[in-house]
Parts: sequence; C-alpha cells; structure tokens
Amino acid sequence: MGIIFISPIIGLTRSLMDTFKPLTERGAHVIGVDIFDEHSEKKTFWKVLGLTMLPGANSRRVAFANTYNEDIVFDKIEAAIQKLQDLGKKRIVVGGMSGGFIFAARVVQDPADLEIQDHAVRKQRGRVHGLFGISPLIFYPHGVYRPDIRLDRIPQSIPTILFFANEDDILPSGTIEYALQISKTHSNIRVHCLDCSAYGEEKPIRHQFFGGEDFIWRIKNAFWHPQAERHVLQIKTEFLKEIARYNVAPV
Repeated sequence: MGIIFISPIIGLTRSLMDTFKPLTERGAHVIGVDIFDEHSEKKTFWKVLGLTMLPGANSRRVAFANTYNEDIVFDKIEAAIQKLQDLGKKRIVVGGMSGGFIFAARVVQDPADLEIQDHAVRKQRGRVHGLFGISPLIFYPHGVYRPDIRLDRIPQSIPTILFFANEDDILPSGTIEYALQISKTHSNIRVHCLDCSAYGEEKPIRHQFFGGEDFIWRIKNAFWHPQAERHVLQIKTEFLKEIARYNVAPV
C-alpha cells in the first residue's frame, strides 16, 4: 500500500513523519508532502512562528492561504501518486493534517472545484482508494477565499476516516457537527471524536495533538498527546487493512 500525507501549516517535522513508522514497518510506503519547499515557499523559523504563535497569527494565516500557490502541493501529490504507481502500489491512500486534508479531498472530490479541475492530478484520482484527515479542516476560516470541500462530494467508493480532537479551538465552528451529520447519510465517511476522558487523564486534546513533540526548531509541541496519537494509529491501521482487502478495479 502507498500512503501520501500532506502537511499542516507548520510543514513536515521529523517526529510528524516518524509517527508513520508502525505503518512502514508493516510494508506501507509513505510519502510526505510539505506545503513548503526550497524555491517558491521557503520555510523559516519566523514564518512558522508568525503563522501559529505570535500575535496576529490568524490574520497572517488568512493572508497566507489567500496568496499561496496551491499548484505547489498538487504538483507534489501528482508526483507522489506516480512514484507509488511506479513502485507497484495498487492501493493508494491520501491524507492530511489540518489544512492538508483539504488538499487531499480536493484531488478526488466530484465535481471538482474550478481551481483544480484542469490540474493534471485530477487524472490520477481513480488511483486513490482512501482518504484520512487528522484535525481536518473542511471549511477555511472567515476571510479565506479558497475552495472548501464538501464531504458529500467525496465519491462513495472512497472510504474516508476523520479524527477530531474534542478541545480543538482552531477548526472553524460547526466543522465537527457537519462531519458527524454527513457520516449519518454517507456510509463511506467515518468520524472519530477524541476525548481525553477515554485515556484516564485531564490533559486536553487540541489541534496539534498528533505528530510527536517537534514543532519548529527547538520549540516543542505543547499540545502533543501521545495516548491520542497511538489511538489514532491503531484505528488507522485497521482502516488501511480494510482497504487492502478491497478488490481494486483497473484504472
């Protein structure tokens, strides 16, 4: 199986990719897609800090989303799908964390939004056999004028699993309620809401609960929740096993 994981706004940290080791040890090939690169959207300490922790971070995130060249990500996703195909991976699952999930879902959403409908990655959508989202954005925050996604436009043939934290204060209001409502009428959409009480502790589960302790350089991720992270990996492993058992139709 091949897995493509699209980063959140902090990019791909070392420990974030390390969380997928239990899956690679089972034979999966994981490719990370970073929203930053060395050419058009370079990652710097102050850029990440300004988008996440410094005063005015929300307005900077809005401006960043509105001006970001999305083709950077879709080009990388297309290349990753092709690489997995070349490696003989017949089942490909695409996922993302936070805003990364919007990119993942837009690859397969039917009909496509106008900004992606002519991108070459759309020709690869038939090779995607599953989607997953961790603290997934579905709607962008107020002021962002880029396409959101519609869960009811994800093809019924694509199993989709979403993991939300019960004390996530980053997701726009109504996101979890919308996902739960759609899951009642669309059997391919599964929603898991993580509550700290399930782990016998009081530490809240927040937006950045998944991905280990790394945040940016020497600053650690204060919201990392190891128990919730392990739980997500267990559920996701079973989800991937189910997809691995599906018959794959010729593309």
